[in-house]
Amino acid sequence: MRCQRCGRPVEGAGRLCAQCAGAVRRSSGVSGGRRPGRQASSAGSRPVPSARSAGTAPAAGSPPRRRRRRASAKGWLFLLLLFAAFLAGYLLNSAGREPARPDGDVSRSQAVSPSAVSARAEAEALIPHFALRWYLQQLDDDTLENFCALYRAVMDFQEKVTFPDPVTKEDLRLLFFLVEHECPEVFQLSEDSRYTTHSSKGEVLYVTVNYGLQEADYCARAETCAGTARQAAAQAQGLSEWERELSAIRFLNANCVYDNEAADAGNAYGALVRGAAKCDGISLGFKWIAEEMGLTTFLLSGGSRDGDSGHAWNCIRIDGEFSDVDVTSDVPYPDEPCECDFRKCNVPRQVIAAPYILRDYITDNFTLPEVDSMNGSYYARTGCYVRSGESLTPWLRELCAQVEREGSGSLALQFESQADYDRFGDEFAEAMNGLSFSVTYSGWHADACLWRRQTVSRN
Repeated sequence: MRCQRCGRPVEGAGRLCAQCAGAVRRSSGVSGGRRPGRQASSAGSRPVPSARSAGTAPAAGSPPRRRRRRASAKGWLFLLLLFAAFLAGYLLNSAGREPARPDGDVSRSQAVSPSAVSARAEAEALIPHFALRWYLQQLDDDTLENFCALYRAVMDFQEKVTFPDPVTKEDLRLLFFLVEHECPEVFQLSEDSRYTTHSSKGEVLYVTVNYGLQEADYCARAETCAGTARQAAAQAQGLSEWERELSAIRFLNANCVYDNEAADAGNAYGALVRGAAKCDGISLGFKWIAEEMGLTTFLLSGGSRDGDSGHAWNCIRIDGEFSDVDVTSDVPYPDEPCECDFRKCNVPRQVIAAPYILRDYITDNFTLPEVDSMNGSYYARTGCYVRSGESLTPWLRELCAQVEREGSGSLALQFESQADYDRFGDEFAEAMNGLSFSVTYSGWHADACLWRRQTVSRN
């Protein structure tokens, strides 16, 4: 076959010889192959430009159209990937935020984290005997979360305390009441100024806590207290709940005296280790022992109605029933040892609380169990509770027989009615006068709880 351009012989299947083919390529500005948009001429000696590019030959060195199209496609692909990355980042950021809710849509406790379950799990892991602590069991989720933050900070001796949920000054008052009166193991705070509030525009930002003990000193004291409480609890092992309660009271009667001027008089360390405390320290010491025994008890306190000093005592659950117990009444004064008389053991609230007004942060924030029965009292359980109108003869007859048999005897009774309490003196004197021998007797009484005790010795 010959070249269609010059007539020279052509090798292979091509239409042009090698010289003519090279000339065509040089004139078109490419190194080889067909360009898109061009067709080889079927007649004549030169390739014919397509209609799209007719009359305009490409400039030397200009990029091929295929390369321009590839560059354009890469640009669009880059923009698309950039947009996709931006969109993915936006969606991930939105997923990490809680969507806005209209006011009143859900309660704060539903919207916050941790959940109620995790808040209580944290408290159970953090606070000893949490399940036995009456006040703490009633806290809502936010308040419990804040209490845990305060408790953890105090036990770690942190000076600055922030709270996971907003708090007011009234909230702080309640939290510090709980940390000191619901948790007998906390006694490291300063007695003069427990905390300082830092706030802005009425909102509490944080508090600084003031400590009265160094951490090492506190840890040593707390371990000693815990050992004493365990020792007291061990003495009551295997006893009923009521017998355990009496054992705890007797332990404090034997190992503590009432002294409101003693060091640490207002905390459990004073009652359990120093052996001298006032009502709140005695009540906290009793609470620590009772909890080691597995008993639920919590502190009540009130200010005096006549402006005198206030008082603290316990409410306790025995065999499923709540009643009030004033352990301080069974703790002796220094150098005046006395036996327990249990006159304020498991009695109705009014027997103890009548002269006092319960603190408002107790009555305003917590539900208190109804305590209005004498059925669980010491004297009702031991058969020495005089029901209204009941005859005194059986008790007086037994007392006289004891004195005649043993040379001495004693009788302690608690009365349901004021009338029976008042008539006891006359009937007792009449019984003593009926003896065939002379006796000496003395008596004690507590008008507030309608209690009398008489001891008799044969001359």
